[in-house]
Amino acid sequence: MRRVSFITLGCKVNQYDSQAMEKAFTQRGYAVVPAGEAADAVIVNTCTVTAEADRKSRQMIRRAVKANPGAVVAAAGCSVQGDPESAKAIEGVDIIAGSNDRIALVEAVVRALDGSGAEPGCYWLVKDISSFGAYEEAKAEGADGMSRAYLKIEDGCDAYCSYCLVPYVRGHVRSRDPGSVEEEASRLADAGYLEVVLTGIHLGCYGKDLEGVTLADAIKAAARPSGIKRVRLSSLEPTELTDEIIGLFASEPKLARHLHLPLQSGDDFVLRLMNRHYDAKGYEAAVEKARAAIGRFGLTTDVIAGFPGETERMFENTLSLVRRLGFLKVHAFPYSRRKGTPAAGLPGQVPEKIKHDRVAMLIEASKAGACEFTRGMSGSICRVIVEGAAPSEGGFECEGYTGEYVRVLFHADRKPEGCVEVAIMSGDSEGARGVLIDR
Repeated sequence: MRRVSFITLGCKVNQYDSQAMEKAFTQRGYAVVPAGEAADAVIVNTCTVTAEADRKSRQMIRRAVKANPGAVVAAAGCSVQGDPESAKAIEGVDIIAGSNDRIALVEAVVRALDGSGAEPGCYWLVKDISSFGAYEEAKAEGADGMSRAYLKIEDGCDAYCSYCLVPYVRGHVRSRDPGSVEEEASRLADAGYLEVVLTGIHLGCYGKDLEGVTLADAIKAAARPSGIKRVRLSSLEPTELTDEIIGLFASEPKLARHLHLPLQSGDDFVLRLMNRHYDAKGYEAAVEKARAAIGRFGLTTDVIAGFPGETERMFENTLSLVRRLGFLKVHAFPYSRRKGTPAAGLPGQVPEKIKHDRVAMLIEASKAGACEFTRGMSGSICRVIVEGAAPSEGGFECEGYTGEYVRVLFHADRKPEGCVEVAIMSGDSEGARGVLIDR
C-alpha cells in the first residue's frame, strides 16, 4: 500500500484542506501516515500570512525533500501560490501547486507515483486567482482522536487589508451550499464528532456569492444533525456581527457562546492605515451590543503590534482598549512587512524590539483578562466537551472546553466521554478547574 504524509502550516482552513486531501488519498487506497514516517509522497501545505510563515514553509519543503529521498514531494498552499518560483527552485520538489484544486493535486501525486504523468519536476498546478471558480467541494473527515472538527464553508477574501497578502493568494469569496454544510455536519456527527467549527478565509462574507443565503443559514445547517452538540464560529469581523447573528445566540442553543472578533488595533489612525472598516468606538460598541443581547460569552481577538506609523500613544490606545474589554485571549503578533502590500511602503516602520515589547504587554493584558473571566465562572456549572483523559492515580485527569472556549481540567473516577457537566471551582489565565458532576 502506498503511503502519504502531510506537513501543514497555518490556519484552520489549511488544516481542513489537508484533511480533505487525506480523505481523497484514502479513497484511492493510500495509507496516510504521520509526518516523519517513511512515505512514498509528502505534501507540504504552506502558509504566507507572515514573512516568518513563508520562511518556515520553505524550510519544511527542504526538510521533506531531505528526509524522504526518492519520494514524490509536493509544495502547495498559500506561500506557493504567492511565489511559485521560489518553491520550484528547491531541488527535489516534484509538484508545484497553489491554494486551489486540491483534488487535482492528489491526482497529480497518484500519476507521479504510477509513472503515468510527466517527468518529476514538471508538474505545475498553480493557476491565477482570477481563474478560481465556485467553491471547491473537497470534504474532510476531521482529526483522529478529537471531539471537535473543522468544517470549511467559505474560501477567499475581498477585504484587502493593507498589511495582508491573503486576498492575493486565496482569490475572491466562494461559499459552500448550505445543503452540503448540513451533509458534512451529519457525516461528522456519525463519525463521533460533537462540535464543528465553521471556518473560512473570511467567514463573515459567507453567502455573498449565493442568492438569498447568509451565514445564519450555514449555522442552522450545521446545527441540524442531532449528533452535533455545539457549533462554533472561527472568526467574524466586528462589522459582520449583525442582528441576525446576535439573535441566533438566543434561538440556537447549539451555537457556542464564543466570538473571535479581530481588533488589530485600538487606534483610529492605525485602523485607517490598515484599511479596516471600523473605528475603536465602533468595535467597542459591537462588543457591548453583543454582551447586552447574549450575556456572558468568551471574547477572543487578534492584535498587530508595531504597524508602520504606530506611535507610543497609538499603542497605548490599543492597550487601553484591550484592558477595558477584558478579552479571554489576545493573539498578539508583531507586524510583518509583506512585499506587494500597501503597508510595506508606508513610512514609520517600527523597530523589531519595540514590536516585540508591545506584543509582550498585550500578552500580559490578555492574561489579566483571562483570569478575570475564568475566576468569574467559579460556582457555575458548565457543559464541557471532553477532549482528553489521561490515566492517573485513582482515575483520570481530564480536559475539555466549554462553549465560551474555556479550557477546563477535572478529575474522573471513570474515563468520561462526550459532553459532561462540571462545577467550576477556580480559574486562572490558563483556564478553569472543576469537579465532575456524576449524574
